[in-house]
Amino acid sequence: MSDSFSRACLLVERQRWTEAEKLLREHLSFDPEDDRALHLLAICARMGERRDEEALRIVDQAISRAPENGNHHALKAKILADLKRPKEAAASAEQALQFDPGDAGFHAVRAYVHQQQGEWALCEQVSRKALELDPDCVLAQNLLSAALTFQNRPDELAQNIGSRLARDPNDTLTHSSAGWAALRAGDRRKAETHFLEALRLDASNESARLGLLDAFRSRSLIYRAHLGFSFFAASLEKKYRMWFFIGIYVAYKVLRAAASSVSPVLGWLVVAFYLLFVLWGYVGKGIGTLLILADQRARLALKPRERWEGIAVGGSAILGLVLLLSALVWKGELSQRFALAGAVVAGMSVPWALSLSNSNVFGQRMYGAIASFVTVCAVVVIAWVTAVPQLGQIGAQAFQAALFSTVACTWMALFRVKYE
Repeated sequence: MSDSFSRACLLVERQRWTEAEKLLREHLSFDPEDDRALHLLAICARMGERRDEEALRIVDQAISRAPENGNHHALKAKILADLKRPKEAAASAEQALQFDPGDAGFHAVRAYVHQQQGEWALCEQVSRKALELDPDCVLAQNLLSAALTFQNRPDELAQNIGSRLARDPNDTLTHSSAGWAALRAGDRRKAETHFLEALRLDASNESARLGLLDAFRSRSLIYRAHLGFSFFAASLEKKYRMWFFIGIYVAYKVLRAAASSVSPVLGWLVVAFYLLFVLWGYVGKGIGTLLILADQRARLALKPRERWEGIAVGGSAILGLVLLLSALVWKGELSQRFALAGAVVAGMSVPWALSLSNSNVFGQRMYGAIASFVTVCAVVVIAWVTAVPQLGQIGAQAFQAALFSTVACTWMALFRVKYE
């Protein structure tokens, strides 16, 4: 075992992914057939910068060198689940279990695949199987807590977390699970306490950091409602979740037709409320992050990309809303100008949200390119309705292009096109 590999193993244990990756590549330059080093390198790619596609290629290399190693297949199953390739992920998890049916960790990986699909009952069942084999399996413990949370079984969840804290009151992952359970139950202060304790015990606990940010955002009543709806949607299995949102759209179309037959104004009100609902689903987090930026202590928990999300998404959404409200105050041509500018600026927040909150690298770039295009259109529209009325047809086409792009983004995100 080389010195580089030994030091890389220590760095992986401490979750210092970038430094570990450098040493592992150094080791592999001398021993490219070391499947253990390839396995750890895949973990670094997956956990460090969420380079899942690269991690998949690396773990495939590890499997080609040691196809009988179940740990490689288990890691591949996790990566495939993260990439939203459930059938392949399930096959890899089963492959790992064929090598060792008594390994609790492999059963936990199978439960992880179910979790990524929102199959909470199966996730619970397999997690319990893993815990029968090894009561200390951390992944299975966390997955069981998540399954109980999203199946809305608070009594069993409280018992589960209570027993885990009694066994080890200094376990950072248990405090993180307790924080998420409290947040789902609507107890923001209790959630903050558990997340802060988890981060005190392990400052690199990403789940606790993200939970703490949501707890900070939940100081806003509107964001609490948004979070509650998000928890409800997440509790649905993936196949039902898509139909749920399609059902909302069908209900909107029916309600709009009925309202328009009574009064055109009533019909437009239905349209406005539906657009507000759709927009909030994408920009609610960004607006919440913008509120965090105003808090001198809370904003320390934000990463640079999250700060930009608050500025680009929250800023454009609020500016667009202000312009739309101004359109209601003013009358005549000025009102129409404010409405056009407000609509395009508010719509601009959607592609920015899909880019900045996306863990898919290609998706970040794709939605980022669309967001940049819509931003340019917004600038043209604002110039058209304020200082340069001569733009005329160009301004109108820019507005239509921005509106079409925003609507297209919402539909692509609904069907998870390069959006994770």
